[in-house]
Amino acid sequence: MSLLGWMLGLGIAAQIANDEPRFDGFILAAADADMVAFAYADGNLEPLNPGEGEDSLILIAEREGQLVVLDQLPAPNSVVSWPQIIEGVSETGAVYVVETRGSLPRSISEVDSAYTAFPEGRSLHAYQIAGERLIARGESPAGLNPQSVSRGPDAGWVLVASEEDDAEAVFIEVDQDGTAVSQRRIDLDPDYREGGENRLRGLFWSPNGEFVAANVENKRIEIYRVTRDAEGDPAGLIRTGPALEVGVRWSVGKWTPNGRYFLLTDTAWPDGGGGLAMLTQSRGRLISVGVTQSGEAFLADALRVGLSPEGFDISPNGRLAVTVNMGRTYLPDLPVLALWPGRNQSSLTLVSIDPETGALRQEGREMYFDGVLPEDAIFDADGDSLVVATFHLRSGPLRRRGLIDLWRIAETEDGPRLEATGQRLETVRGPHDLVRMPEG
Repeated sequence: MSLLGWMLGLGIAAQIANDEPRFDGFILAAADADMVAFAYADGNLEPLNPGEGEDSLILIAEREGQLVVLDQLPAPNSVVSWPQIIEGVSETGAVYVVETRGSLPRSISEVDSAYTAFPEGRSLHAYQIAGERLIARGESPAGLNPQSVSRGPDAGWVLVASEEDDAEAVFIEVDQDGTAVSQRRIDLDPDYREGGENRLRGLFWSPNGEFVAANVENKRIEIYRVTRDAEGDPAGLIRTGPALEVGVRWSVGKWTPNGRYFLLTDTAWPDGGGGLAMLTQSRGRLISVGVTQSGEAFLADALRVGLSPEGFDISPNGRLAVTVNMGRTYLPDLPVLALWPGRNQSSLTLVSIDPETGALRQEGREMYFDGVLPEDAIFDADGDSLVVATFHLRSGPLRRRGLIDLWRIAETEDGPRLEATGQRLETVRGPHDLVRMPEG
């Protein structure tokens, strides 16, 4: 080969390498290994064998063009929650996982209801990234069946949503190692204490720390203002105005980076999300809720996405969102359901966000992929790649393993588009919630 040909070859190789997706940042995944996805329908847990894995926090990164597991530690957690049970604090490298429900002995293979059979959860578990390893920093009380964890504007506090009657909100003070040092339990004195879903389902702290958005009964959003004591620490929550009814049954919410809008996914699951309704529900929506400086919530926009969206993410610049639509992949292996629409594929929907108006617009076509119960996705630090967590596949060896898929955001003449890379990482069964953390 001539010198010119060799140099041209190097240039082409470098260009190809530059075009390959690079996920910028660590990926933290919470995995619930206690049950197979279809246990929601038939109560058959299909417990893993010894050595196949347990509930875990998984540290993942891209190395030499491939996603790899760097470390993994036990982390009690439950998919019987919305994908909002893991949080990271970039300033300290701390990662928090709340235990919505506990685990059952592996000798128990069948339950009457996967929603209620597992023991109560009561803990916040703290971890810290050290180099390319995870360090367990202990656990602390976090109310009853904690539903979500959200970080404050600084590294010193996190906020947990609880089912406990006199502690619906739990502010937990943490030190530089991520270890809990104190807490303040807040009685919101709500009017929805009837048990089950008729209570608080999540709390989401705004970027500037002034407001908290609350998911109440999966039906409405309420905005609270954070009060502070003489030292500036959070002391309480005061509701700023009337609740806003949103969606049929909404799940996860996230603030845009500028704090002006709160986005949420509406699964469109009627009647509490059970029975025949799960065979015929309509497509879900991504909903944009504006929040004024006084804390008043108003509907800014809503956009139809795929079937059964739960988790979603907003890009770091606040201009894109992606929803993870699980379709009807939760349907069990019954012959009558084999060809039921939405049973065999999930999808992603890419959406652009106007940061000034909160308006939403779909970008490109809905992208389908194989996987059962994908519940979450996260963008990387520069917003040109994302990963998706899938609970497992429907059949074969990967029915007992979890999956993390890498996608790319391609810029085209017609706008941003989702592109599959084909890169897939196996994990312990049950990854369902993700958070990104900076490397270094």
